Amino acid sequence: MLRALNERNAVVNIAEAQFPAPFKSSLEYSPPARGNWNIVHVGMLVPESHQIYAAAQACLRGVVLTAAEMGCMERFSTIAIEEKNLIDGKIDALIINGVSDILEKLPERPKAVLLFTTCIHNFIGCDLNFVYSELRNKFPDIDFADCYMNLIMRKTVGQAEPLLRKQMYTLLKPETKVKSVNILGNVKALPKSCELVQMLENAGYEIKDVCSCKSYEEFQSMGGSIANISTMPYSDSGNLALSERLGQKALILPLCFDYAKIENCLRHAAETLGCEMPDVEKLKEKTEKETLETKKIVKDMPVEIDYTAVPLPLEFAEYLLAHGFNVAGVFGNVFAEGDRAAFERLKKSAPQLKIYSTLNPVAQFLPHGERDVLAVGQKAAFFNKTPHFVNIVEGAGLWGFDGINRLLREMRDAAENEKDISLIQIKGWGCGCCEAG
Repeated sequence: MLRALNERNAVVNIAEAQFPAPFKSSLEYSPPARGNWNIVHVGMLVPESHQIYAAAQACLRGVVLTAAEMGCMERFSTIAIEEKNLIDGKIDALIINGVSDILEKLPERPKAVLLFTTCIHNFIGCDLNFVYSELRNKFPDIDFADCYMNLIMRKTVGQAEPLLRKQMYTLLKPETKVKSVNILGNVKALPKSCELVQMLENAGYEIKDVCSCKSYEEFQSMGGSIANISTMPYSDSGNLALSERLGQKALILPLCFDYAKIENCLRHAAETLGCEMPDVEKLKEKTEKETLETKKIVKDMPVEIDYTAVPLPLEFAEYLLAHGFNVAGVFGNVFAEGDRAAFERLKKSAPQLKIYSTLNPVAQFLPHGERDVLAVGQKAAFFNKTPHFVNIVEGAGLWGFDGINRLLREMRDAAENEKDISLIQIKGWGCGCCEAG
């Protein structure tokens, strides 16, 4: 029956595709590639914090399982909303009393609470401003962040994950400015090998990232940085909001694969923060050598990339194609604005490049797995049923020329060594750093 569905909504040549959404919205399928972080994983990055979800039982199932899989149930609580709560006019009191009961029974007071409300609170007109005002007055020693698990806000305020990356930083308070810079929104800190990190440290800056914070005090010290840098597109709005509120400089330096764009990002950071530019020509030369070495190992092996691995899969596909790789397809349902230029160029330079949906049920019946594919990303691995895959999610701390080099080395390893594909079923694969606090 599923095979009878329109294949057009599952795969299309890029020459015939529309930007940013190549496929019409229809019946959706959720492949068992669970490595992407969700709101529970991200919220747990705030050390010494406690998450509370006020929702119906059906909505709580996924977040409860995530907290349990992480081994972080001691930092997680729920308030179950029942049908009677929708008609008794006491939904505000339910949240206030529920949160109070939870906090009073915890063995140790958290430094912060991330309180998640859901769609139902909007439907019945819950006065959330009153709720938070009461909680802050009742628990002045605890910082509260208003967070949302609200699907009806996806087309207005935004999706839950990017919105959380904005709301979690509302916990930061103004502090005396010191020579430090915050990296916002990543799920893994940029490594010491990154040229952006080296440039900032050589100029005397301390780099701060919630991924590396071990205490709430350390997290709060981010309020004293003079600048915020976001490298992932879903972190940009949080960067701008925090920078405006605390009087910090906002730099948007996206993870990308275009040499000129990387150089422009480095120059913008250097000029804004008073740093000395690295030797970009040497960085390019090193990356070209890494690319050549990778091509020797990967050879003509088909490569397919998905959006869960890197935010600009089309730009990465264009990079690989320009260096002679056999890029067969890209998985993506909606592409980021930063991929628009690469999309338009690929329509002309690689018109037969396949764009695959990861949501259409027909996708699982397409002729994947009939060839030895190197997959970059978990969804590409699943649909190709290939053990040769790069198991990274959401950029994995990649950035700049160093980021390209590290990703190329991952590709070499994936080509030469098989992985257990069952790894992709684990939520937030590699999220051990979430256990901080």
